[in-house]
Amino acid sequence: MNVSVKLILGLLLIVNLILGIEANLVQAIKYNHNSITIPELKKKVDFKVLTPKEIPSHWTLDIKTYPWGEKEDITDFRLHYMDKYDEHLMFGIGERKASGRLEKPEYSGKTVNINGYKGYFSPFKASRRNEHPIGGILCWVQNDTYLEMDSSTLTKNEMINIAESME
Repeated sequence: MNVSVKLILGLLLIVNLILGIEANLVQAIKYNHNSITIPELKKKVDFKVLTPKEIPSHWTLDIKTYPWGEKEDITDFRLHYMDKYDEHLMFGIGERKASGRLEKPEYSGKTVNINGYKGYFSPFKASRRNEHPIGGILCWVQNDTYLEMDSSTLTKNEMINIAESME
């Protein structure tokens, strides 16, 4: 093998290593409205807090706790992912301790698979104001956490991709 081929292969190896390391870096969450943080939340609930790993880095996060505004005895919460201007809700996801297996919700649509977990997706219905809606409601139980995601901005496939990235 000549020197230039070895050099090119070496450079490709270095680039792949750099890209691999960069891909594994945890992106910093940008909180808004002085919300509670994920690490704080994890200490205050009695179930596993799951967060998406596949979201655009320019979105911001606002966490709503329940009972409304509770900071200590939190029973459930909602993650609100907003656009970079904090004007539009991209999606929201509520989480609470699962009370057993997921029963098919009244508003449910089709059964979907989220990393081996059974879920349900119900698309939003058309209305006079929005004749071609996108998004809907996606719910599933992952380990001991009940999750319910909703979005009128993201498609069903985008919502499922986010759900599959929940850890």
